[in-house]
Amino acid sequence: MTVWDQKGQKGETSDLAWFETGKLDISEWTARWITDHQDKEHEPAPLFRKTFVVDKPVEEARVYIASAGYHELFINGQRVGSDYLDPGYTHFDKRILYVTHDITPFLKEGENVVAAVLGNGWYNIQSVAVWDFHEARWRGRSAMMGEIRIQYEDESMDTIHTDQIWLTYTGAYTYDNLYSGDRYDARLEEEGWKESGFDDSHWQEALVTQAPASKVVAQQMLGIRITEELKPVAMQTFSDRLYVYSFPKNIAGLTRLKVTGEAGTRITLKYGELLKANGRLEPGNINVYYHPVKPGEVFQMDVFTLKGTGEEEVYMPAFSYHGFQYVEVESNQPVRLTEESLTALFMHTDIQPVGSFSCSDPLLNKIWDATMLAYRSNIHSIPTDCPQREKNGWTADAHIAIDLALLGFDGITLYEKWMNDFIDNQREEGDISGIIPSSDWGYGMAIGPVWDAAMFIIPNALYNYYGDTRCIENLWPTLVRYLEYLKTKEVDGYLVHGLGDWVYWKSTTPNEYTSTAYYYLDYTLMARFASLLGKDPAPYQQKAA
Repeated sequence: MTVWDQKGQKGETSDLAWFETGKLDISEWTARWITDHQDKEHEPAPLFRKTFVVDKPVEEARVYIASAGYHELFINGQRVGSDYLDPGYTHFDKRILYVTHDITPFLKEGENVVAAVLGNGWYNIQSVAVWDFHEARWRGRSAMMGEIRIQYEDESMDTIHTDQIWLTYTGAYTYDNLYSGDRYDARLEEEGWKESGFDDSHWQEALVTQAPASKVVAQQMLGIRITEELKPVAMQTFSDRLYVYSFPKNIAGLTRLKVTGEAGTRITLKYGELLKANGRLEPGNINVYYHPVKPGEVFQMDVFTLKGTGEEEVYMPAFSYHGFQYVEVESNQPVRLTEESLTALFMHTDIQPVGSFSCSDPLLNKIWDATMLAYRSNIHSIPTDCPQREKNGWTADAHIAIDLALLGFDGITLYEKWMNDFIDNQREEGDISGIIPSSDWGYGMAIGPVWDAAMFIIPNALYNYYGDTRCIENLWPTLVRYLEYLKTKEVDGYLVHGLGDWVYWKSTTPNEYTSTAYYYLDYTLMARFASLLGKDPAPYQQKAA
């Protein structure tokens, strides 16, 4: 919806006279959720395409797209947007995010094609790890819902929306998994499938499916983007089939490979943070929670099979990311690689820097820089504990880092989104899990109050830095329910459960101290929240006392 005020008409640059809203309710969508005819265990990714005609001058055009799993979108063969791993990770049975793109420059007069490929993301984890995402209650075959709205210069409008008339197939995206990686077989790619003029007579009609969640809301945080490209500082050649690349720093993200070779040449890219004494990759420090059960599953490994055109082929994985400083590249046939063949791509939610630190001590400057690097490597639509072995939104890790985060970056939309995940995570009895979002792992008394306190500490920090109470107001019913839950767990006025001082093999601080200290903090902050929202703080002040 476009809105004008009394100062002028839309399009004037002399003042800010108009703005555009997103879709405010699920009832505003005319689109249907669609998927293909495969089940959740099928490995090749679903492709979709739709042809439509533009027969008069376009003033502006928007695409709105939600997906259960990740999506990449193309208009007339061009990739739409600079974001990756969209939309953000949520409890997919409760809330799914949609993203909006201006596609006016992509459209042409005559026949146009919109095409999409869907990745599994967190929606359909097909591998086994400690946290049981392969058994998530929401798990299913990736699906999407999208609309293109075209506003013409004559003020008429067209809407192209997903329905059973869209066509679907599978192609070169043969497998994708967040813990293991992507596989792409270029020999299976149908030339021109994203463009007009392609013969899609062998494709099937899409399958209309039920909505995975009742809430479809706009993704307001910035997307995951490539913020830096790194060249290797060294390349070790073991043979014409085995190379190891070293990059200048440890990052989260992917690589871009440029290579020429024979058709069917299979190249694996394995990612890690350490090297063995012989110069080969050492993944043992980060693959400890991953339990591969399928043939060919390897932790943090992307696979590219060449089409073999005789020309240089470029490969960048679409639906995963890794934590790494070193990459081992191995092929089943000889290929000639150089230091120019592989580029590391630092990728994270594109939070914008707002603070910096420098002093006369080089060591302190290095510590700051390393900490900021580690923080950005752990922001992928949620704050995570690590970008390789877990990728989980551990609650205490995030609340311990919140002042560092907001001193360094403009993070309000990221953390407001994550607090919505807390709302969706809470069970009826009032408890939350230690990682958020969660497949159902981490509830109960094992992790407990020190970790759960993130739901009080983070909105309090957002108020301290931004003066904004929206997050507190949204969370209020969740906080009330949680404190009622904790009352049922008191023992003689103390809380005695949960993780406390989490270095248990060195020393143990009694939970009576750590859990109860955070219990006190919860009530202290709740009293502050009540005052900010115009509610009575007295009951919370009395309980804290």
